Amino acid sequence: MPNQAVDSLITQMFFDNESFYRFRECCELADINTPIVAGIHLYTMNDAETAKYIWQATRSLFENGRKVH
Repeated sequence: MPNQAVDSLITQMFFDNESFYRFRECCELADINTPIVAGIHLYTMNDAETAKYIWQATRSLFENGRKVH
């Protein structure tokens, strides 16, 4: 059994969903099977404009049949 140091990973906040998908694919190719969760900064959610921008930048994570681990 391979040595596993973590149970899951949370990324930093990002605005390019394709970068996130590429990162996950690279991890899979490297036989890293740890669940990877897209990270957000919750403290920004108090600002409606910032929250709207984050939603617009990340909503495709939840659309088009793509599954977030």
